[in-house]
Amino acid sequence: MARSIVTAASIASAPRTRAAPGSSSSPVPVADDYSDALLKLIPAEVIGLYLSIHAIASSQTDISRIPFGVIFMIGMVVTVFYLKVYLKVSSTRQVAISAGAFFFWALAINSSSEHSFLGIHGYWAGICVLLYTFVVPKIPLDSRPDGENS
Repeated sequence: MARSIVTAASIASAPRTRAAPGSSSSPVPVADDYSDALLKLIPAEVIGLYLSIHAIASSQTDISRIPFGVIFMIGMVVTVFYLKVYLKVSSTRQVAISAGAFFFWALAINSSSEHSFLGIHGYWAGICVLLYTFVVPKIPLDSRPDGENS
């Protein structure tokens, strides 16, 4: 499964291809539904990496060795790099939404420790993750308004 979200507009603007001679027609692409878009917008691989680094940093006796803000910033940079370079996501809006998802997940992961990032503790961080995760699959990713042809 590719990580770029397929919308009705991206299907309409995609170049038409023909099937090879003697074969049936090429499959018709289908736009991603809510659950597919949700899975593609949450950078689970980077969140797993952040969780691992966070656990290692938390186990250090001298917590000042790796500030959690630095770990967070590394995670944000890695999120953008991973999506743009490795997964070849071309939509800047999708990358920004995924970086936002990383932000809220990292905030929630870190909210239970005494070294919480941004000072947001406990259930507020969890509520932010739930609301963000619920809303983001419905954000339109198409940069062109409906009806505009180019």
